[in-house]
Amino acid sequence: EFADRNQLDMTARAELFMRVCAAVQHAHQKGIIHRDLKPSNVLVTIEDGVPSPKVIDFGVAKAVGLRLTEETLLTQFGAIIGTPAYMSPEQAEGTVFDIDTRADVYSLGVMLYELLVGCLPVDPRSTGYPAFIAFLKDPRQDVPAPGQRYRQLPAETRQDLATSRRLTPSQLEAALSGDLRWILMTALEKEPARRYQSAGALGDDLRRLVRGDAVNARPPSPGYVLRKFVARNRLAVAAASLVVLALTAGAVAATIGMIRAEREATVSLAVADFLENIFAEASPFTRSGEDVTARQLLDRAAETIETELAADPAVQERLMLRIGAAYQGIGLFDEATPLLERALQLAREAGGPPLAIADAEYELGYHLIFMSQFERSRELLQSAISRYRQDAGYDDPRLAVALGDLVFNALRSSVGVREAYELLEAEMAPAVAGLGPEHPAVGQLAYMRCWALRDLGQRVAAVAACRDSLALLRRIHDIERPTLGHNTLALGHAQRALGQDTEALETYEEALSMNRRLYGADHPEVAYTLLAMSMSRARLGDLEAALENARDGVEMMERVHGMRSTEYAVALGGLASILTQLGRYDEAESHYLTLIAIDTDSMGPGSRRVAMRKAAYARMLLRQGRLEECERVLAESMEVLFPATRAEDVSVVPVLLTASRLADRLGRRAEAERYLQDARAQASRSPADYAVELASVDRLASCLAAGGDPPDAACAE
Repeated sequence: EFADRNQLDMTARAELFMRVCAAVQHAHQKGIIHRDLKPSNVLVTIEDGVPSPKVIDFGVAKAVGLRLTEETLLTQFGAIIGTPAYMSPEQAEGTVFDIDTRADVYSLGVMLYELLVGCLPVDPRSTGYPAFIAFLKDPRQDVPAPGQRYRQLPAETRQDLATSRRLTPSQLEAALSGDLRWILMTALEKEPARRYQSAGALGDDLRRLVRGDAVNARPPSPGYVLRKFVARNRLAVAAASLVVLALTAGAVAATIGMIRAEREATVSLAVADFLENIFAEASPFTRSGEDVTARQLLDRAAETIETELAADPAVQERLMLRIGAAYQGIGLFDEATPLLERALQLAREAGGPPLAIADAEYELGYHLIFMSQFERSRELLQSAISRYRQDAGYDDPRLAVALGDLVFNALRSSVGVREAYELLEAEMAPAVAGLGPEHPAVGQLAYMRCWALRDLGQRVAAVAACRDSLALLRRIHDIERPTLGHNTLALGHAQRALGQDTEALETYEEALSMNRRLYGADHPEVAYTLLAMSMSRARLGDLEAALENARDGVEMMERVHGMRSTEYAVALGGLASILTQLGRYDEAESHYLTLIAIDTDSMGPGSRRVAMRKAAYARMLLRQGRLEECERVLAESMEVLFPATRAEDVSVVPVLLTASRLADRLGRRAEAERYLQDARAQASRSPADYAVELASVDRLASCLAAGGDPPDAACAE
């Protein structure tokens, strides 16, 4: 009650509990076992401005002769001693002979669990007291891990608990994992010998946790895992010993599962040790004051993985995944690729757990989106999703994250956008049910939804969805995260699509500041934002500022991705458009030819992306009056676009308007009018969404109506 009333954060709660451990340790040193430790027996006062807990009510023997209740049970030989919710398993056995100071350690573990998680590990009021006592006595049943228990709570309760600890729900869930999880689960071991051996040892491990030091609570040993396996499978093991030949395969399969679990713990420790050695290089005690960059640390790790860990491919694979993802995160895509490829190779060769292979497939699949290898990326993501769906489900956020990035692939490649959106809509409800409405992975899916709606032409809905997903992500994350920057940028795109360029420019400025703080001055996310800003500035008439933004974005993309990537081609397209508006046609044409060649090499000459690039190039040729060349290039574009274009595809309106202007310039007025009407039909289906396109149609209609011989030059715009 004190901790919640004062909204103590997790560190303050741990520090407060250290004092409780010290008090109980003092009693133990005096030969006293409390045997009824529970929150109501710990009072908190303030002494010199510092919270000071007082442990009270020693000696449950005073309960002799009182009526047996479900709150405090009788203290007598052969009866259960203590309060059920907080008592140790040995107390539940009802004998005083096996109870020592470690019984108090278990009770402390339950109290710490409740103090940090916000609920009991197992609540006897929910299970019923006989079932709860049976649970305590059963060595095969462990208490639920703290993160798992927290996820089981209602969303509103999770939010309230996180708020009282000055965290978001996702942050609290993360805080309940890792070392803190091991501390709690060690304190709550059913076997006293595996528990902390004293209250002081529990307090010392909490102190190490707060200081950031390694804690003594470690994953269980192979022997202990085997004993737990046998305890949980007594009948199967007994039968196997009697009918060896009949049950060998099943026993081996079960044992392999146990060994894999143990191996996972061993791999995690080996990874931690390796990284600890690498990051020790950044210590002032070893570097003589020299600053070490993240890039240098990653390079050092990448260099030593193959040589120092050659005998342990499982550890190699895990580290290659992590370091490859880190390279990718700071924009070093070429450095990331071989590590992620090798990690997937190792995972498949080892024939390890499906989830390990899925992790490797996911990381490489996500990375290849940025390398413009969309088809292979799609195959890897689909394979990872299949494994996650079968072996993890929606209780594991990896499934939702991989689904979101499969949609991301479709949006970046412009292939199968509607199918991706339909998949997203179908998977959103089970993701929310499995993870809760305010999990980061759900926030990522919501962000993808806003982007997909924009690409599908549902722009008003896209702006609303972008605002909703941005609000959700801000509730989830109380600090800036990459997804917040992505979502802010997506909102700007949706506003620009509606013609709200002033609002979009403000949103882009916010995204630019955020992305520079997150990534530094030279990163693809910064480049994307600069290029988007250039488009809005151009439409607002500030062409020189637009040109500066576009050049900065192109130069950044060249440094990061090189001059043959589709990301660089995207940047060139924006720059070429602005140069065209400025009448600098030679520069623009050079860029158009380059980007068309890049996209043709990457996606094939018949791809929609290449067709749209050619349509933009044709618009530039039309402005120059190069009508024959314009007609040839535009015909190549329309041959690809229109047989494959669905009726609801508003993105072809600019292409139809170019065709109408060209026909008018060639004196084919009826053809010009037909293209104009086709464009109007597309844009009129949703006037609120397609106001920009409708305005363009109306301008061209006025131009064509003016007639003239030759036609008004404005018709070429």
